[in-house]
Amino acid sequence: MFQTQFQQKVQKSFELTKQDIYALYDHIQYLHAEIALLKEQHNTKEESSSTGTYFASKTGKKAHIEGCFFAKNIKKRVTFETKEEAVKQGYQICGCIYRLK
Repeated sequence: MFQTQFQQKVQKSFELTKQDIYALYDHIQYLHAEIALLKEQHNTKEESSSTGTYFASKTGKKAHIEGCFFAKNIKKRVTFETKEEAVKQGYQICGCIYRLK
């Protein structure tokens, strides 16, 4: 059957659009996988930063982790199992917790 030039261009446009849609679908699937990976990494990081031993001075205002320069100088230590426990007791979190973990 004889197709007009217009019909051929329309058909080619639809084929290109279909290819673009498939490419977008593949890219969306890739992005979903990346998001899942990032969420898993974020959750792992949160778990590792919220567990461990935390130290604070009885008279101080900040909680630290072992290995922090400031924690080494604390003489009268208060110990916490979690970061949340230290915050509940009114301590602020030292930047060492984010840098050293």
